[in-house]
Amino acid sequence: MGWDVNPAEVSGVIDADVVARVTRAVRATLEGDSEVVGAFFAPDVHAFLFRPVWSAAALAVEIEDRLGVFEDVDLGIRRALEHDGEIWLEWFASVVHADSLALDDIVIESSGNRAELRGVTIAHCCEGRILEFRQYCDMSPLLGGGDPADHCSLAVTTDAAGRARPRGDAPSSAAGVHPHRVMPGTS
Repeated sequence: MGWDVNPAEVSGVIDADVVARVTRAVRATLEGDSEVVGAFFAPDVHAFLFRPVWSAAALAVEIEDRLGVFEDVDLGIRRALEHDGEIWLEWFASVVHADSLALDDIVIESSGNRAELRGVTIAHCCEGRILEFRQYCDMSPLLGGGDPADHCSLAVTTDAAGRARPRGDAPSSAAGVHPHRVMPGTS
């Protein structure tokens, strides 16, 4: 599939190599390919996928957590813009949701179905390295409609009294907590 960038869709005077590099980084976040981190990102990168990270090592872990989640990734760029020294990519991806996706304490269970994701990635590059990388993606197509609780679970644990609690500080009475939705191996 190459770099997935159609030069006709790149607006303004943007370095095509930078757009290709950021596009490859987007693909890596979907495929769980942490190999690109050392090649494309600065060691002290500031990044945000689902939570903020402040190093290439932490970003590599975030990306590796997605390994195997999506298969048969077909990524396209709708629009690439340069604004105030940042590259903005509007992208779309057709993916097969092959494995569960953990987003902090929420887990979106695998459906095995093809889903259409859309997102925006903003990157600041300097001297061939990505210094800042923020990615915003609509994951709702993974839910397949209906009640999100039917497609998600909370990673929970039990406290000393045997009460189910989500990992983190939220009390078990918090809205959206389903103590009966325990992931295997987490109780």
